[in-house]
Amino acid sequence: MRKEIAIFTSKEMQNNSYLIINDNECVVVDPSFAADEINEYITKNNLKLLGILLTHGHYDHFATANFLLEKYNTSLYVYEKERDVILQHNLNDLFNVENFVLPSNIKFFSGKTLELGKIKLNIVHTPGHTIGGICIFWEKYVFTGDTIFIDSVGRMDLPTGNPRQLLQSIQQIKKFDKSLRVLTGHNETNITLEELLKRNKYVNF
Repeated sequence: MRKEIAIFTSKEMQNNSYLIINDNECVVVDPSFAADEINEYITKNNLKLLGILLTHGHYDHFATANFLLEKYNTSLYVYEKERDVILQHNLNDLFNVENFVLPSNIKFFSGKTLELGKIKLNIVHTPGHTIGGICIFWEKYVFTGDTIFIDSVGRMDLPTGNPRQLLQSIQQIKKFDKSLRVLTGHNETNITLEELLKRNKYVNF
């Protein structure tokens, strides 16, 4: 059975987008600006897209989601505690987006798991960058969004950001299995948590 991650890095803000692949099924994590590349990959590999999942609700993480949502008639899954962020504080104005259209098929979910077809994801709430930010676990990977990066941590000065909560989330992440491969929201990605904790000076407190 095929189980792998495809990684797409956009030139705009070096956003990372991911495709979780389990046999012939797949789930997008943070499509960002990479919908065309993701669509090409799905088509070329004859995959079935089950849904799109966001680590948090900032515009740069779902900028091209509408294209995939409409083409594949699927849903955008957003953690319930992130409702106000994606609906009211998604920062599309910060990116000077013209004719912004919020995805219509949003499904808010809660709990510690999300199952889409044969793909079972474990969810940990990690607020701080945003109030409803999450880490997503699948197999040997953890998707951290903008909570933590390889060499830094997420901003805390945007709407619903909270320094105290981010510190608590970082402490929580430090307790994860050190062999997990960390897939971040921007820039360098896909190294072990053990290596990240050695490199990232912002987490050693």
